[in-house]
Amino acid sequence: MKELRKKALILSISGFLLGVLIGIAFLIIPDDGALKNEDTVGKILYLMTCGLYGALAWGSSVIYEIESWSILRCTVTHGLITFGGLTVFFGVLVVAGWMKKPSLGAALIMLLMFLLVYFLIWLIQFMIYRRKVKKMNLKLREWKGIRKD
Repeated sequence: MKELRKKALILSISGFLLGVLIGIAFLIIPDDGALKNEDTVGKILYLMTCGLYGALAWGSSVIYEIESWSILRCTVTHGLITFGGLTVFFGVLVVAGWMKKPSLGAALIMLLMFLLVYFLIWLIQFMIYRRKVKKMNLKLREWKGIRKD
């Protein structure tokens, strides 16, 4: 359990930094959004919010390392954590005036986009780990001298 906490801390720090970098990218992309008119303190608060969301999403990914949990339980739990964090993130953006309050249609589109991106990332990670497991099983068979027919 101590190793899991250590890994969560490292992932959270990495996620924070990545969130800040993504936030910087959105500040650099030319547009006429409300953030362009923000003062330095407002931009720093925005970047901290981006970083905190990144820390939450990446840090909570250690859930997948709880061996007693099924892949479904891990996925649903992590998905709810990241979606909840995203909801708070967008709430902060709206309250701070950095984003207009989305209509119901826009909110549904954002939800669908979140689900699509989440599923694609999950699927890619699943395929990577499935490939690793197949390689390990093949090596184990070779080590035990079992032929695959």
